[in-house]
Amino acid sequence: KIDEKIKHYINDCYKKSKDIITKNKTLIEKMSKVLLEKEYLTKEEFLEKMNKKSTEIKE
Repeated sequence: KIDEKIKHYINDCYKKSKDIITKNKTLIEKMSKVLLEKEYLTKEEFLEKMNKKSTEIKE
């Protein structure tokens, strides 16, 4: 019974994680391009880019 609850919990977490990644795929891809060019971002740069809509990210 405990194993079933743990399995359910893990599956639920997996689904939520996958949904987050799927919903933010464009943003993740754009941020990865920015990081490949710059190698690192300051906290301020990161937050600035994250506060913009994913289609508005400056590369």
